[in-house]
Amino acid sequence: MDRAAFANAFDRSHDVFDDQGRGARLKPSTRDSIRYGYRRWLGWLSSRHPALLAAPPETRASPEMIRAFVAHLRETCSPRTVASQIGRLHDGLRFMFPARGWTWFKAIKTRLERAVPAAGRKPIEITSQRLIDASLARMDAVDLALATTVPGVSRKHLQALALRYRDALLVAIATFSPLRRTNLSQLELGTTFRREPSGWVIRIPGDLVKNGEPAEADLEDWLNIHVDRYLAVYRPLIFASQHHQGLWASARGRPATGDALYNAFQAEAKASLGLHLTLHDTRRIGVTTWAVHDPVNAAGARDLLGDRSDRILAQHYNLASGIQASRNMAKVIGSLKGCK
Repeated sequence: MDRAAFANAFDRSHDVFDDQGRGARLKPSTRDSIRYGYRRWLGWLSSRHPALLAAPPETRASPEMIRAFVAHLRETCSPRTVASQIGRLHDGLRFMFPARGWTWFKAIKTRLERAVPAAGRKPIEITSQRLIDASLARMDAVDLALATTVPGVSRKHLQALALRYRDALLVAIATFSPLRRTNLSQLELGTTFRREPSGWVIRIPGDLVKNGEPAEADLEDWLNIHVDRYLAVYRPLIFASQHHQGLWASARGRPATGDALYNAFQAEAKASLGLHLTLHDTRRIGVTTWAVHDPVNAAGARDLLGDRSDRILAQHYNLASGIQASRNMAKVIGSLKGCK
């Protein structure tokens, strides 16, 4: 019953104007997320209330059962994860059974979302240039290591060097053009990442991007040089890279996944700068950098964050002012030291 109802709700073969199958318009990642949430609900039912599995799927979810499911999730999950899990289940049910009233479920979902503690994330006190400079230095170090490698070294050693270069290039490109992990993993040679007369460009269509808008960027000459070197020298050293078009080849013989790139970015940022950074931080760092170098037009940086809030933008602008003030103070201190 559940399998058929899910397929009926998310099957792409349905007409887009029909209530049935309207979940087919969602992005694949969203449909997968809902599928995971619904599967977890079924797993809980099978272990705690197996008799309910014989009932029609739309009748199993009552306020009492959802509260019990929430209590179960709270035993091992954070408030944010609980709210996310319940949100997935709510979406699954409303797409599968749109004619049934789910107002009560939406109210529970909303209360759980409002109960999630604020993350309290603050702007990061570095600029994009520092992150890029560190990645360029790391690539230069790999070049030096390759140049001094003795003949007959193992392929495993060469692949390790290639992956180091790949990760440093990943940081540079992700900082230059902040992309989500999924979109980074979708960069393929000849399509979403291709060579044009002006250099390498990123062209990701809107249907693959979270906000529905195309993600595009034209890499600059200093970055094109490193992309060319990666493709000519290092990518061929990575196992089975000739068998796929993924920009970010992995040692598993296939393109690196979004999660793998996320982890590689974190590890590389830690190794190069000693900082704990995530891919999303490149957006926040980019806003601060924009405010430092172009404060008049800094409001345009909202698009980097994906947050239209003036309050959030002001936090980054104020930090940018602080960074500039610190630089000015450093110059003053330097001149005073020179007078002694």
